[in-house]
Amino acid sequence: MTAQPARPVPDEDHPTGTAWRPAHPRPAHLPAHIRPWTPEEQARHRADLDEALDGWSYSESEHRRQGGDRG
Repeated sequence: MTAQPARPVPDEDHPTGTAWRPAHPRPAHLPAHIRPWTPEEQARHRADLDEALDGWSYSESEHRRQGGDRG
């Protein structure tokens, strides 16, 4: 009986402790063309979203039409 040659193990089968993490870590600094919002800008944006969604509803019939609780 002849021994089978060992097959290489794929990289994904070697534990690295980084499961479900991005392959490339986030850069330490944002690119020059991206600027984080100030707390005031974030608050203004959130207020705009809240105003746009105020009074909006998703009716029961729309819920059923979209497939609703299928479980």
